[in-house]
Formats: sequence, structure tokens, C-alpha cells
Amino acid sequence: MALKEKNADLKIMVAIGGWEEGSTNFTAVVNDDTLRALFVSNLYNYVNDNGFDGMDLDWEYPAQRGGADTDKEKFVTLVKELKEAFAAKSYLLTAAVPVTQAHIDLSYNVTELNEYLDYINLMCYDYHGTWDTETGVNAPLYPQLTDDSSSVLNVNTSVHVWINNGASPSKLVLGMGSYGKTFTLTSLNDTSTGAPFTAAGAAGPYVAEAGVYSYYEICEDQQNNTSEWSITQVDDSYVYANKDLLWVGYDNPSTITAKAQYAKDMGLGGIMYWALDLDDFNGLCGDKFPLISAGVAAFNSD
Repeated sequence: MALKEKNADLKIMVAIGGWEEGSTNFTAVVNDDTLRALFVSNLYNYVNDNGFDGMDLDWEYPAQRGGADTDKEKFVTLVKELKEAFAAKSYLLTAAVPVTQAHIDLSYNVTELNEYLDYINLMCYDYHGTWDTETGVNAPLYPQLTDDSSSVLNVNTSVHVWINNGASPSKLVLGMGSYGKTFTLTSLNDTSTGAPFTAAGAAGPYVAEAGVYSYYEICEDQQNNTSEWSITQVDDSYVYANKDLLWVGYDNPSTITAKAQYAKDMGLGGIMYWALDLDDFNGLCGDKFPLISAGVAAFNSD
């Protein structure tokens, strides 16, 4: 909150939910009129009492993961009632959402949510991972060269899906990842996207999570072991690289710049990142926050 003393235009919001939360508690509350009214009141008071400027709803996801069929309708009700409560002090109300038509069909009435939400934060990452049967980059702007023609797992398709379902482009915020997904290749005979793998990539030295490398883990290793890495960038859509059998698909400042320019060209409301602490915040590889800085510069350019 002290950052507001340096930047009076800064808005700080609190988020509720997340992947680990699931749906069970949300479902119990939003489908009960009394509990939902109390929830709305509590959320308003929490934002108001702690000096926040609004709230981001990160329910992952209505009518899924322990939810009920009625969640889709009741989520709209919750958003409407929160918006009405927040209107007294013009607090912002946003939601983080998945990006495929299948998720929309199950969970979201886009036209109604578009009426009440100030912004819709598109989680345009985690398109590929070790749940797949072959390697794939975290968040390609356009389809990978090895993708089947029916694949919808790319940023461009995701943005158009939400627009085609009734979202105003100016309310959409393009999410970008400051991390990569890692795999352990089966062999060095195929090191591209769509290659066979045996397991998640080994955990990195800092985040220490198998299958994931923060951008600063990627750039530091590539900087310290330059000759051991083979790096391929496909236009400005995506990057993948391998060091022996360790394979990672990720974004670099060039692809982040392209995504931010894409968001600007599409008339989107902004860009966001998951997550601040996964970018190179200590400047291990050069300037601090290279991905976030690249995106902000591109989106705000003339």
C-alpha cells in the first residue's frame, strides 16, 4: 500500500480463490441467498477496511471441480450483487477466467458477466504441460508448427473465443506467463514441440517445482551454460530450448513484446502477468523485470 505514496494512480486489488481453492466453498455460498448476501457484505468490508481499490474473483471454476450446475447462473448473480455493492465507492471488480470454449460452456455467461465486470483477466498460459503426451510450450501466441489443425491451445484463438462469446475487447486483459513448462525428453532424436517425453523436467534451483522453470531460472542457466543450450524461436510466437534432455517452452522479451503489441492491436484493455516473482526480479541476467518491462513498453508505445 505504501507504493501508492509514490504513484497516486496505482490501484491495488485483492484476489480470492485460486486453483487450490476449487469450487466447494464457492458453490455452497453463492447458491444460498443468505450466505451470498453475507459474502458480498464481507468482501465489500474487507476491501473498504484495508484500503484496496477492488477485488479479483479467481473461482476456478464455476460448475466444475466440486461445483454445481447452478454455479454458472449464480456466479453472474454474485458478480451483479458485488458490482452493486462496490458502486458506492467505485471499487473495481474483475475476474480471472480460463480461455477455451469448453470452459465457457460449463461456467460462464459471457454477455452478462461483460455487463458487470470492469475487466476480464484471460489466463492465457498453461496450454501445455506434463498432463500432455508430448512436449508443448507454455503459451504460444499462435498455433505451434506441430499442432493439429483443430488445436485451440494458443493465445490468438483464446482471445477470439471470448470476443465471439460476447466480451468487449476493451474489457479483456491478456495474461502472460513469466515461467516455462519443462519436460524430460525421451531422447535427443526429437527436441521440437510435439516430442515424446518421459517425465516432468527436474525442479529448478529456486522455485524447486518439477515441470516448471521461472524465467530467471531459465535465463540464468542459459547465461551460465551458453554452449549447452539449443534455443529455437518460432517467429515471435514462442520459444523452446533444451539442455541435453531438459526441455523448456517459454516466453522471452521478444515474444512478450509481440503479445503486448497483439493486445494493443486487438484493442484489449491491458496485459497482466503470472507472476511478478517469476520474472527476473533481481536482474540475474541483466535489467530487472525484463519480461514485464518489455510488455509494458510495447503496450504503451505509440
